[in-house]
Amino acid sequence: MRDPVRDDAKAQSLRSPFNEARRSAALHAYDVLDTEREEEFDVLAQMASEICGTPIGVVNFVDTRRQFFKAEVGLGVRETPLETSFCGHAILEDDLMVVPDATKDPRFESNPLITSEPGLRFYAGALVKTPDGMPIGTVCVLDYQPRHLAEHQAQMLRLLARQASTQLELRRALTKARAAETRHRNVLDSAVDYAIISLDLEGRVVGWNRGAENVLGWREEEMLGRSADVLMSATDRALGLPEQELRTAREVGRSEDERWLARKDGSRLFALTDIMPLRDPNDRHVGYVKILRDRTQDRRRGQRLALLGQLSEALLTTDDPNAALRPILESGADTIGFDQSYAYEIAADGQHLCLQQAVGVDPTLLGAFHYVSFEVPICGLVAQNGEPLVLSHLQSSEDPRFEVARAEGLDAYAGFPIFDRDALVGVVSFVSRDTPSFDRESLCFFETVARLLSIARERLNRETTLRASEQRSRIAQDAGQIGIYELDLASGRILGSPLFWRLFGLDDAAGRTADDIRPFVVEEDLPLICVDPARRDGSAPLEVQYRIRRASDQSLRWVARRAEFIRDGDGVARAMIGTVIDVTDRKRAELHQTARLALADRLRSTESASEVHARASECLAVTLGAPRAGYGRIDRRAELFEVAEDWASREEDKLVGHYGLQLFRGTVDYLAGGQALVVPDLSDFPALVEDETTYRAMGTLAQIVVPIIDRSELVGALYVHAKEPRLWTSDEVEFAKAVADQTYAALMRVRAEAEQQVLNLELSHRLKNTLAMVQAVAMQTLRGVTERELVEAFNRRVQALAVAHHVLLSRNWTAARIKDTVEAVLGTFDQSARFAIEGPNVELGPRSTLTLSLMMHELATNAVKYGAISVPDGGVDVSWRLEHRARSQDLVLEWREYGGPPVVAPSAKGFGSRLIGMGLVQSGSVDLRYETAGFVAVMSAPLEHLQGV
Repeated sequence: MRDPVRDDAKAQSLRSPFNEARRSAALHAYDVLDTEREEEFDVLAQMASEICGTPIGVVNFVDTRRQFFKAEVGLGVRETPLETSFCGHAILEDDLMVVPDATKDPRFESNPLITSEPGLRFYAGALVKTPDGMPIGTVCVLDYQPRHLAEHQAQMLRLLARQASTQLELRRALTKARAAETRHRNVLDSAVDYAIISLDLEGRVVGWNRGAENVLGWREEEMLGRSADVLMSATDRALGLPEQELRTAREVGRSEDERWLARKDGSRLFALTDIMPLRDPNDRHVGYVKILRDRTQDRRRGQRLALLGQLSEALLTTDDPNAALRPILESGADTIGFDQSYAYEIAADGQHLCLQQAVGVDPTLLGAFHYVSFEVPICGLVAQNGEPLVLSHLQSSEDPRFEVARAEGLDAYAGFPIFDRDALVGVVSFVSRDTPSFDRESLCFFETVARLLSIARERLNRETTLRASEQRSRIAQDAGQIGIYELDLASGRILGSPLFWRLFGLDDAAGRTADDIRPFVVEEDLPLICVDPARRDGSAPLEVQYRIRRASDQSLRWVARRAEFIRDGDGVARAMIGTVIDVTDRKRAELHQTARLALADRLRSTESASEVHARASECLAVTLGAPRAGYGRIDRRAELFEVAEDWASREEDKLVGHYGLQLFRGTVDYLAGGQALVVPDLSDFPALVEDETTYRAMGTLAQIVVPIIDRSELVGALYVHAKEPRLWTSDEVEFAKAVADQTYAALMRVRAEAEQQVLNLELSHRLKNTLAMVQAVAMQTLRGVTERELVEAFNRRVQALAVAHHVLLSRNWTAARIKDTVEAVLGTFDQSARFAIEGPNVELGPRSTLTLSLMMHELATNAVKYGAISVPDGGVDVSWRLEHRARSQDLVLEWREYGGPPVVAPSAKGFGSRLIGMGLVQSGSVDLRYETAGFVAVMSAPLEHLQGV
């Protein structure tokens, strides 16, 4: 009996979401229906059948009443009615339709294709679409047995469908040879960012696209017939690199390199180069194609970020900023884009500059710049005004102030002041002779260098001040600023000197006891001094340090006690005599120093700005004993004050959120001057009158706010709040400034790392595009090759490179773990479960990772086609280990097959055999054994060579 509900479901499933007239018109526009079989489509059907392991593979196109089989394997017909077809349903899907068992799918109930012998059971079809997304057919596979489709098979089916779409487009586009040639030339010329160069067997230029003109400067007619060696430097040509890269491309199939090349105008560019051999339809080697991508800006941007990271780490830890700065600038002058650099300090008279270090300057000329007046160099203008100075096109300037600079050949100048606690102490400058102006990235780099130098100078000044403070404290103690006391253990009465009682904020009254001091000792420290049994029996510690709340002003103070027990003739303790000293300044300095060091350790591991804000806020609040601290981002253009992270002793006191700047107008105006805002009592601070309502609503009556200045602009503030009026000490203010400096440096590092990550992702994306272009160019070049197995092998090798690239990308292209690479490559094979993988997860460098991926792919391909994986019971053990040698540590990789057919050494060696025979690196060894149990390959190489870049 027919089920009306199920019939309705089947009817609904056959209703097309597209306009059938438009879809049919789109199909007919390709003029493909009722045409003869074509090899390009036959290959797709054959590949679909082999990849999915099914007896039937089809490339078909679906009209309104029938489906036409353009290519088929295992079917034997060219068309069938639409009403009984699987593809009539698949055409309604968005992407891929899979029917594991048609007998269990109500859409195919009573379908003769299923009910009649032998009876189809399994179907999987991926849509063939027009460029605007209109479905016109499928690439599908069918089987007489129920089954499931693996994920990589589904992906390959989609790729074959897209290839069928592409083939349709090419078929239509290639109807006329002249149109095809014009289209090909237009495609090459449209790649304006890629230099695509065709070479003959001797390396002479025979093709030069518009992108090559844009990137390199030469026109096509200038380069035709010339050797491409002209692009390389004289040194590279003398080393034979042009011949070497052609030989590598010819023998290995591809040569990839990154190096500096020359443009027509003599300037240099850093380019990613890919060279591949070109072959004619008869597989004869006829030349090469060379693809260049200009990566000069990316290279310099990445190097500048790396240099900033080195500068930040060096300048924030060194005792000699100028000595730390010089080697970094010397190594990066070309990358940053300057010829000379000078670092001056302001002389004691405030009218002269003293040269501290110079980069790129003839040593014989340094004497002339050692001690100069403000009137002589351009740096004097920076010193006089205390502001940055950027000059361009000096050679064409007629300004008399720059006459000396023009005579020295300078054309561009950038100078920045160096400050120490708002006092001008020096100037750092950069000049160029060849470039008339500095770009924005270079200027940002120079300004950051000046900022880091200022932070370094302030840090050194604070450390010097701290040492001087500690010395003064010791002098005061030596001068006798010590309280003396005697405690009678029986009565508890204390006889103390006047200074002793002043340390506790008490008057010098007679008859005071230990109980008079007890209320002022911090509760957590009471066990240190008030253990009566220990005092009475003479076992109490003689030297202790503890905290008190001084009675006179309730300020928190640290006290150090040293004592001795007086005993009677029987050895019984009768009294304690000793001294007390106020060590608050020393303890605070130690506490602040410890807190700063701990914060530095914690900030090194931060990966986001929010982490930096949170850790700096917690350090500031906890160290200063304040109820709240945080970091606020200031956007004066948007009139916004944003607190993304803060720390508070109570959750309800947190200020996380967005606030209008009008609530803090007085605060922002004060901070814009670059000075820290120190407020001991909000009620008596006229500069914040208009902000008083806001702060009282927050419960803030005292605060320290340190501005964060970036490129002369107020961008944020680090604050610490108190709920009661508080007299902030100079040490506390300096500590807050130091934390702000650490915060700024950490934020700059996080930003640099984030920009580096973006750069890595962009480079990765471009490399993927390059691989795709290489594959597309190769497919076009090799489309006439009859041995499709070679073409497929080439494609699989490119895919293996893409897998390795993906693994490297997950580690920012710095290194990749062996296990990750091996699992990723072997995971692309259908029989991946039959590979046993074991070994320590050692990291390899990028080049070794690419080599390993290609080698694993070749070994696995051979195992699947001829070796242990080609039979049901076979398998492969892949293992590696580290072995210690006399002077090195070697990585030993072993590939061992078992349970397979008998193995013999190949009579001829193809690319794969040669690649395996090359081993992991040139300095390693390879042992290939064709044993009775199965093929064995053992490769070893020094680990340090494998981990190199």
